[in-house]
Amino acid sequence: MNMKYKLTINLFLKGLWLGIICALIVQVIAFFAITLKTNWEREATKATERVFESKVPKEIIL
Repeated sequence: MNMKYKLTINLFLKGLWLGIICALIVQVIAFFAITLKTNWEREATKATERVFESKVPKEIIL
């Protein structure tokens, strides 16, 4: 996206930075949406189950 602004609009360095900033904004919005939609109680339960189901190899204990 940033190369598109840089080359087609002839903004050169400003276009490169504009593209980077636009990509950053899209990334922040996506991560925010994912964070809001995640069921954190379920994820914590799954993580707890994984910890208690795991086995420690004997080589590590010795």
